[in-house]
Amino acid sequence: MFRKAVNRLLNRARVVLASKRSVKFNHNIFCRRMACTDSVYKDIGEFRVFAWSISGIETSVVIKKPADGFSCCFDMGYSNRQTVSCDDVLISHGHMDHIAAVPQHIKKRELQGLRPASYYVPEHLIQPLTEACSQFYIMSENTPHLKTPQIYAVKPDEKIKLRRSYHAVAFPTVHRVKSQGYMVYHTKRTLKSEFMELPPKEIGAMVQKGVNVHDRISIPEIAYTGDTTFEVFTNSPYTTPADLLKVKLLIVEATYMNDDCDYDERVSQARQWGHIHLSEIYENAELFKDVENILLIHMSDKYSVKYIEEKVYENIPESLQNKIHISTLAKDRYI
Repeated sequence: MFRKAVNRLLNRARVVLASKRSVKFNHNIFCRRMACTDSVYKDIGEFRVFAWSISGIETSVVIKKPADGFSCCFDMGYSNRQTVSCDDVLISHGHMDHIAAVPQHIKKRELQGLRPASYYVPEHLIQPLTEACSQFYIMSENTPHLKTPQIYAVKPDEKIKLRRSYHAVAFPTVHRVKSQGYMVYHTKRTLKSEFMELPPKEIGAMVQKGVNVHDRISIPEIAYTGDTTFEVFTNSPYTTPADLLKVKLLIVEATYMNDDCDYDERVSQARQWGHIHLSEIYENAELFKDVENILLIHMSDKYSVKYIEEKVYENIPESLQNKIHISTLAKDRYI
């Protein structure tokens, strides 16, 4: 009997130890998964950027600002954990590699118990995108948010209220179809110059009396061009927004980067398809003197990661050497 009791105790001890080992093992898996997820972000200045982009395949760019919790997503050609976390999605144009994942994004957010996201699109896309979501609702039969998606039309120069103290402004771009980019601004309060020398107590007393002691300034933080030709930077055919070349982070396509023909022919080929050739950015490096960081996305799928890195870094102008970043995440992981 004593022997049986001892065996029971030993068995219980084995179960406890096994469960502890299991917990530890699962914890390690969790940590590895989290590290892997975290590694898909690129740290650029104040921002963390998840840039998944291959020309003609899929493009979605998530921006996060850890300092204040701001986040948004540009385009929705690909929906995964990073994009699903975004409440605000700004769509540049109607090509499938930039918009096709909207219904999937809606479904995944509903599945995770998240409130419906807001989708901002060029005004001509309202009806077709709403109808597409409606058709997916009919097919799925179990995703109510697809029936009434929160899709909003945005015209160039129109202001979009985003979360926290941020807003976006659309601007026209030059592509083969109607398209637009977006600039994101952060509005801050600053003390008016006439009150700078006053002691805090005196300023506080003035505030209590209803005196407006602050100015509000809007800082251009992020610009996203979507698909466009280089003409978006040169006042042709539209006027280039004054702040486009003053942002902290410019996300711009560089679809082509071949060097098998002369400059004029490269530019002509790129513009024929409504895109930018890398050499246009390098030849006009002076334009970007006030831009803090430039992230190149949307490279053609015909280029390998090695080829992209070689072409970007071998001829980079000195003035851009500390500004240029490239996103090859999708090329690294795309199957």
